[in-house]
Parts: sequence; structure tokens; C-alpha cells
Amino acid sequence: MRSSIEFALFANRRLQGLGISPREAIELAANYQERAQRSASFSELAEELIEAKRQAGRSHRHERDLKSKLGRFGATFGDRSVSTIESSEIIDWLHQLQVGAGSINSYRRILNLAFKFAMKRGYRVDNPVSHVERMDSTQREVEILTVQEIRLLLEAAEPPILPAIAIAAFAGLRASEIEGTKDHPGLKWAEIDFDEGTILVRAEVAKGRSRRHVPISDNLRSWLIAAGHREGNLWPKNGRKLFEAAKRAAGFGGDRSESQVTHPARPWPRNGLRHCYASYHLARYRNPAELVLNLGHHDDADTLFNHYRGLVKPSDADAYWSITPVTATNMAPS
Repeated sequence: MRSSIEFALFANRRLQGLGISPREAIELAANYQERAQRSASFSELAEELIEAKRQAGRSHRHERDLKSKLGRFGATFGDRSVSTIESSEIIDWLHQLQVGAGSINSYRRILNLAFKFAMKRGYRVDNPVSHVERMDSTQREVEILTVQEIRLLLEAAEPPILPAIAIAAFAGLRASEIEGTKDHPGLKWAEIDFDEGTILVRAEVAKGRSRRHVPISDNLRSWLIAAGHREGNLWPKNGRKLFEAAKRAAGFGGDRSESQVTHPARPWPRNGLRHCYASYHLARYRNPAELVLNLGHHDDADTLFNHYRGLVKPSDADAYWSITPVTATNMAPS
């Protein structure tokens, strides 16, 4: 009896310090428990979200990203009711990942998506990620190829892979848009309209699921016309092997442990050809709004302008868009 009285006095002091009455405390506890019972575990939420995105036709790449990041969060919070996970717990979890600021922001973005989905499903009334600040990540400088390196790459490429390299360099298509994905074939010759002067990028292979038409530059047209065979898929069956061979022949290295030279070859820049297209296009045409459309980019024109400006001199841009197969010795006969 005494212990009950002592507990009641202790509880009353604690509640007075918080400014709430015993009745309000009981209501809060009851509401919390009711929400937890109506809610789902985080693992269940993750499965529902992934299935919803699959039904909406999102790409396999997006699905893999969801599974990876939600799975890692679920390893800690999988059995927890979604309604009980607090902002402070998410912050602590993100900071213990031991990854860079950009990766932390990527995890935050996926968790924000998950908890917004939880609100739509009625699993909780707020989004705890809204109180989690984004990390300040300094933009990494874009790496591109020089005009001479592009020339060497095109000259080193075997005829079957040459059109794909030219389109990546002079039209800026993503590798997945040219090569295709697990479920969708890549670019077809029939989607290159020489009369209209555009390349169709289908929605099912485009990032963001938005189709677009990319202009064919004059020098790209000359590379494509010189390719000879123009039927079926543009990406050859052994395309990756041919592309790696072209990169190595042009002086770019792969695994440095394989190199026996004293000075290892320059590593291949990530998304190098697409970054080349954006950088040289911006330097030549000074039209970031058009470039955003051509790239199928999700950033606004100002963001893209700040990302690529100043990387290329105007004279180099003129030289880049003048690269043609006139002097190349590796072209297939028409």
C-alpha cells in the first residue's frame, strides 16, 4: 500500500513538472498504445512500400535502392512499430553509418519517402524525418575527358561499339538508356530519326520514366551515318567487353593491380561521356534550360549550370563539336 502511495506521489510530481494532469497522461498513453496497435512494423511498411512502387511501374534500379536502404534501417528497427520511431533515433542511426554526407542524404531521402507512405496508410500522424536536417555535402568536381582523349577513344573503338560511344559523348544518353536494363532492351536504330534529327529515349529505360527526344548534332550524325549497319539494337552483344577494350586502348586503366606499367593509366571518370556532353554543350551553346531537357535531368537549369559551368574553354567546346570520322581508320564500310 505504501509503495502505491509513493508511486502516486512520484508520478504526480513528474506530471506537474511536465505541466499535464494525470488524466491527460492517461489519455496520451492510451492514444500512443492505440496508434501502435493500429500501426505496422517497419519491416511490414518497407514491404508495402516496395510493392506499391513495383505496382506503379518504378524501375528495378529504384526498387533495388529501396530494398538496400530500407533493409539496412530495418536491421535495427524492423520489429518496431512505425508509430514509435522518433526523429532522434533516426538522426543517431544515420550518423553511425560511417558514410559520406551524400550517402547520408540518400538514406534520409528514402526514409522520408517511407514515413510519408506510413502517414498515407494511417500508421502514424507525422513524419519524423521532417525534423532530420540534410547534411551539407560539398559538390564533387565533375571529371571529363579532353578533346584529345575523346578522339583517341573513338579511334580506338571497334566498329560495333562506335555508335554507342558516339551517342554517349555527343547526345549524353545514360549508359542504361543505350545498353538497356534487365527487363527492357536499350536503344534501337529505329529510334534514331535522321529525318527529324532526334533520338527517342523510351520511358521504360529513362531515369524518372519520362520519354524524351534528344537532338542529333551534326558531328554525331556523321558518326552514325558512317556506322554502316543500322538495324536492330544499337548496343552489341559483347558491348561491355568492346567498350572496356576501347577505353584501355585510349589510355584509360581498369584495375590498377593488373597494370604492369610504372605509371598506371588514368582511371575512367564516372559517367565520363555523359559529363562530357553536358560540359561541352554548355560551353558551346550556353543554354542550360535546353541542356536539362536533353539530359532528362531532374535538377533545374540553375543547378545544372552551376554543376557544369567553367569546366571547358569555348575553343575546346568548338573543337569537341567538330570531331568527325573523316580521318578515322576504324569505320566500317557503308
